[in-house]
Amino acid sequence: MRVYQFTEQPYYPVWNDHNGSLRVNLPNRKLDPKIAGDLLHRYYDEWMLADELGLDIMLNEHHQTATCMSSTVVVTLAILARQTKTARLLVLGYPIGHRPDPLRCAEELATIDVISRGRLDMGFIKGVPYEFPVSNQNAVGVMERFWESHNFIIKAMTSHESICGRVPTRSRTRRCGAPPAAAAMRGCSARKAT
Repeated sequence: MRVYQFTEQPYYPVWNDHNGSLRVNLPNRKLDPKIAGDLLHRYYDEWMLADELGLDIMLNEHHQTATCMSSTVVVTLAILARQTKTARLLVLGYPIGHRPDPLRCAEELATIDVISRGRLDMGFIKGVPYEFPVSNQNAVGVMERFWESHNFIIKAMTSHESICGRVPTRSRTRRCGAPPAAAAMRGCSARKAT
């Protein structure tokens, strides 16, 4: 059995001073950068302790909310991939329905997987409705985008084949660059498509 340490990384000082909402329309002036920095350092210290104690680590992200300061989970994953030694790093809540570029998602996750020496586990979600406008994305067609992106990311991270020409696109033109980092550094960790 695996045991995971998880925190939403809340910015709790504003919970009693939010003028009606902790999500989406909370103004930036409510955040004190010094307090936020102190809290983020505390959360990283907790993850480092979890790693030392033999626990695994679970992360997620949310946007425009005082209940979760992680607005881009790949930043936290990248830091923990390098700083932790043995903890599995589970991103359970990587909203690919919000992301316009699945190739970039695959590249970022592959790089994190390589840095962590194969300790990355991924859980993809479509995203929550109130975060689509904040992400400048349209919720219409999200399930189609989700599965298209999901299948592409899994293929990119588990296959030795070239992915050029197969990049899902949401714009009129799409150039295909180099395949994800994992394609060049395969063998460190390949995820099983399930």
